[in-house]
Amino acid sequence: MISMDNEERRKFGRVKMTFPVEFGSSDSLKGETFDLSGSGLRVITKFSLTCFQKMKIYLNLPPCFSADPEKAIGIKANGCAVWSKKMKNQKYMSGVNFLEIVPEDFEMLQKIIHSDKMTSKISTKKPEFKISREIHSCNMYAIDLTVGCEHKCLYCHFSTIKKNEWQKENFCATEVIPVDLAPLYRLKQMPDSVVYLSPSSDAFAPLARDLTHELLSYMLPKGVIFTISTKAIIPQKTIKLLKKYKHLIEGIAVGITNLDKDRNALLEPGVPPANERIEHLKELVEIGCPVGIRMDPIFPLVDDNDENLEKIIKKTVKNGIVHLSATYFFSFGKFLKELSKKCELTKSMSMIREKSFPLGGKSFSVPLEYKRSKYLYLNDICCKHGIKFHTCGCKQMELREEPYSLVCRNLDYYDEKEKNS
Repeated sequence: MISMDNEERRKFGRVKMTFPVEFGSSDSLKGETFDLSGSGLRVITKFSLTCFQKMKIYLNLPPCFSADPEKAIGIKANGCAVWSKKMKNQKYMSGVNFLEIVPEDFEMLQKIIHSDKMTSKISTKKPEFKISREIHSCNMYAIDLTVGCEHKCLYCHFSTIKKNEWQKENFCATEVIPVDLAPLYRLKQMPDSVVYLSPSSDAFAPLARDLTHELLSYMLPKGVIFTISTKAIIPQKTIKLLKKYKHLIEGIAVGITNLDKDRNALLEPGVPPANERIEHLKELVEIGCPVGIRMDPIFPLVDDNDENLEKIIKKTVKNGIVHLSATYFFSFGKFLKELSKKCELTKSMSMIREKSFPLGGKSFSVPLEYKRSKYLYLNDICCKHGIKFHTCGCKQMELREEPYSLVCRNLDYYDEKEKNS
């Protein structure tokens, strides 16, 4: 372990680089670096750091900064904040000194700051737009407009996996990277079946929504059918566009799983408040598109109590929804372990114990019979309110011959289309 005194600190140069950083194990002590040196860093956080209190520091580096990208685990050190001040944007900037750092991590830090070889890996190029069939999205054609997602939902392993794959070869200092739409205009042929927005991000998160509008403005006039799932608020200019081409919108599903503010702040920190999303349903229904809600993922004992389920259905039915899709949480590997550490989810995560087989892989979820009983309950409530319930059979291949739809899309769209043709 390397320790540093004030004289040694003055020897280090400082460079401006942005990386995610965590202090201790508290969720509230997360931020990003403003700049860093071999002796410490300046960091931006939502909360002020306590000065002169020793704490653990974890600098989350992209895989490209490791000699072995598959095993990149970032840099760990012990340190303390020596000053902290509030900025105009209501966030805090703090100066943090490293007190102790292991030699291997110190060497990696020096390479990042000084080595031409390492800095040459920093890339600001954008990922290219592409349409691909996604096995975890029921093998539909699907499009992401960003790599990474601003909603930062703790349960979304798809977004993290896609971002990590990109950053193995390309490092961009931002957590969310918008795609380059240039390849869209070079497409020789449009997709011949429905396109899903979006499998690993949200098409209407702030960095994606203008790109999504551009995409829809180009593809809808060419007859491409879209199905949309979002936890965001769709901008007015795009609502007008969707109204014009409502005959090409298979359905819009708005994600609303719980009305509890604390739950949503923990699991979906970047998502607009649930009540805003419920109000937004009215606007979408009024333009004539088939609109539903998507309860995905459902956390057992947190989201599936009778009061929460009935309250959401009653509130959203009033605003004109025609269907509800629900799917229980499933996960695997390090993603499951990380969520299991959240004390607020201890009881819920204790139920994620049975092997589950989504299309294309295996994971862990709630016991199948528990899941079946809750889906039956949801189906009964939906029937009482005159809306259709469905779940995603691709996320639980063991579900068979159930009294509700196992297709998590609005297939009634095609019946209506046939009637009107």
